[in-house]
Amino acid sequence: MAAPSDDLRRLLISRYRYGPDMVDIAWRAHFQCEYCDKDLLGSVDAYEWHWEREHVVPTVRGGDDALHNWALACRTCNQFKGAWDPRSDATSPTDRDALVASARAYIQRRRAERGSELDVVRGLILAELDR
Repeated sequence: MAAPSDDLRRLLISRYRYGPDMVDIAWRAHFQCEYCDKDLLGSVDAYEWHWEREHVVPTVRGGDDALHNWALACRTCNQFKGAWDPRSDATSPTDRDALVASARAYIQRRRAERGSELDVVRGLILAELDR
């Protein structure tokens, strides 16, 4: 994939909230969460509040601040992943794509668990409201 033009890069850095590294991270990810594919340019809410750069391998687990260790993530995925280390489940603990895939699978499991919990809570609340 070609890099953004110099004009676009300058515009994103000077007029909008992007730093030089964020331009590269977001561009590489096509402005989508690397874990759930949420379009981070798809709405004002997504653009304003729902995306962050995230360490693929957390620094507390030995990850670094190099570009290869940053992922573009929606806030929800970033919170679900937390400091979990994807090397524990990755097919290759040094391949970025394998690490991102491992983190994606972990986050999907966490989302499913929370979804089940939400179903129970929703049912309890709706039953109480119907009384």
